[in-house]
Amino acid sequence: MNKKVQDMLIGAILGDAHISRTGVNKAFISFEQSKKKSEYLNYLQNLTKEAGIPLQDERVKEYSREDLRYNTTNKSLYFRTESLEELKPIAEMFLDKENKKIIPSNISDLLTPRGLAF
Repeated sequence: MNKKVQDMLIGAILGDAHISRTGVNKAFISFEQSKKKSEYLNYLQNLTKEAGIPLQDERVKEYSREDLRYNTTNKSLYFRTESLEELKPIAEMFLDKENKKIIPSNISDLLTPRGLAF
Protein backbone atom coordinates (compact mmCIF):
# COMPACT_ATOMS: atom_id res chain seq x y z
CA MET A 1 0.00 0.00 0.00
CA ASN A 2 1.49 3.31 -0.97
CA LYS A 3 2.03 6.14 1.52
CA LYS A 4 -0.71 8.43 0.11
CA VAL A 5 -3.32 5.69 0.48
CA GLN A 6 -2.11 4.80 3.97
CA ASP A 7 -2.24 8.47 5.00
CA MET A 8 -5.83 8.75 3.76
CA LEU A 9 -6.93 5.60 5.57
CA ILE A 10 -5.24 6.59 8.83
CA GLY A 11 -6.85 10.04 8.71
CA ALA A 12 -10.27 8.61 7.89
CA ILE A 13 -10.06 6.03 10.69
CA LEU A 14 -9.09 8.75 13.16
CA GLY A 15 -12.29 10.45 12.06
CA ASP A 16 -15.55 8.78 11.11
CA ALA A 17 -14.37 5.58 9.42
CA HIS A 18 -14.56 2.24 11.22
CA ILE A 19 -12.15 -0.66 10.87
CA SER A 20 -12.95 -4.24 11.81
CA ARG A 21 -11.06 -7.51 11.76
CA THR A 22 -12.50 -10.45 9.87
CA GLY A 23 -11.10 -13.87 10.49
CA VAL A 24 -7.44 -14.22 11.31
CA ASN A 25 -5.78 -12.34 8.47
CA LYS A 26 -8.18 -9.75 7.09
CA ALA A 27 -9.90 -6.47 7.90
CA PHE A 28 -12.36 -4.07 6.26
CA ILE A 29 -13.08 -0.36 6.58
CA SER A 30 -16.54 1.23 6.63
CA PHE A 31 -16.86 4.88 5.65
CA GLU A 32 -19.96 6.67 6.91
CA GLN A 33 -21.23 10.25 6.72
CA SER A 34 -24.51 12.00 7.25
CA LYS A 35 -26.58 12.44 4.12
CA LYS A 36 -25.70 16.14 4.22
CA LYS A 37 -22.04 15.22 3.55
CA SER A 38 -22.69 12.97 0.55
CA GLU A 39 -20.19 14.86 -1.61
CA TYR A 40 -17.38 14.10 0.85
CA LEU A 41 -18.38 10.44 1.08
CA ASN A 42 -18.38 10.18 -2.73
CA TYR A 43 -14.90 11.74 -2.72
CA LEU A 44 -13.68 9.11 -0.23
CA GLN A 45 -15.24 6.35 -2.30
CA ASN A 46 -13.51 7.58 -5.45
CA LEU A 47 -10.15 7.81 -3.67
CA THR A 48 -10.60 4.30 -2.32
CA LYS A 49 -11.41 2.90 -5.75
CA GLU A 50 -8.54 4.81 -7.39
CA ALA A 51 -6.21 3.30 -4.78
CA GLY A 52 -7.22 -0.15 -6.00
CA ILE A 53 -9.00 -1.10 -2.79
CA PRO A 54 -11.97 -3.28 -3.78
CA LEU A 55 -15.37 -2.32 -2.41
CA GLN A 56 -17.94 -4.73 -1.08
CA ASP A 57 -20.53 -3.01 -3.28
CA GLU A 58 -20.06 -0.22 -5.81
CA ARG A 59 -23.17 1.56 -4.56
CA VAL A 60 -23.27 3.92 -1.60
CA LYS A 61 -25.96 2.68 0.75
CA GLU A 62 -28.32 4.64 2.98
CA TYR A 63 -29.78 3.84 6.35
CA SER A 64 -31.80 5.64 8.98
CA ARG A 65 -31.19 5.76 12.70
CA GLU A 66 -33.58 7.02 15.34
CA ASP A 67 -32.16 9.61 17.74
CA LEU A 68 -34.32 9.33 20.83
CA ARG A 69 -32.62 12.32 22.48
CA TYR A 70 -34.17 14.67 19.92
CA ASN A 71 -36.97 12.47 18.60
CA THR A 72 -35.53 12.66 15.08
CA THR A 73 -34.47 10.29 12.35
CA ASN A 74 -30.94 10.73 11.03
CA LYS A 75 -30.05 9.49 7.57
CA SER A 76 -26.52 8.31 6.87
CA LEU A 77 -24.69 7.10 3.80
CA TYR A 78 -21.96 4.48 3.85
CA PHE A 79 -19.80 2.12 1.85
CA ARG A 80 -17.25 -0.46 2.89
CA THR A 81 -14.25 -2.19 1.49
CA GLU A 82 -13.93 -5.89 0.98
CA SER A 83 -12.13 -7.83 3.71
CA LEU A 84 -8.47 -7.70 2.74
CA GLU A 85 -5.17 -8.93 4.08
CA GLU A 86 -3.63 -5.54 3.16
CA LEU A 87 -5.87 -3.80 5.71
CA LYS A 88 -4.95 -6.12 8.61
CA PRO A 89 -1.83 -4.09 9.66
CA ILE A 90 -3.97 -0.96 9.95
CA ALA A 91 -6.52 -2.88 12.02
CA GLU A 92 -3.70 -3.99 14.32
CA MET A 93 -2.74 -0.33 14.80
CA PHE A 94 -6.25 0.89 15.62
CA LEU A 95 -7.96 -2.01 17.42
CA ASP A 96 -7.21 -3.48 20.82
CA LYS A 97 -7.61 -7.17 21.67
CA GLU A 98 -11.36 -6.64 22.27
CA ASN A 99 -11.71 -4.94 18.86
CA LYS A 100 -12.30 -1.50 20.36
CA LYS A 101 -10.92 1.46 18.46
CA ILE A 102 -7.78 2.97 20.02
CA ILE A 103 -5.29 5.68 19.17
CA PRO A 104 -1.96 4.03 18.30
CA SER A 105 0.85 4.85 20.73
CA ASN A 106 2.99 5.95 17.77
CA ILE A 107 0.34 8.24 16.28
CA SER A 108 2.83 11.12 16.00
CA ASP A 109 4.87 8.96 13.61
CA LEU A 110 1.80 8.04 11.56
CA LEU A 111 0.15 11.45 11.14
CA THR A 112 0.92 13.54 8.11
CA PRO A 113 -0.67 16.77 6.84
CA ARG A 114 -2.46 14.68 4.18
CA GLY A 115 -3.82 12.29 6.81
CA LEU A 116 -5.05 15.17 8.94
CA ALA A 117 -7.03 16.48 5.98
CA PHE A 118 -9.34 13.49 6.23
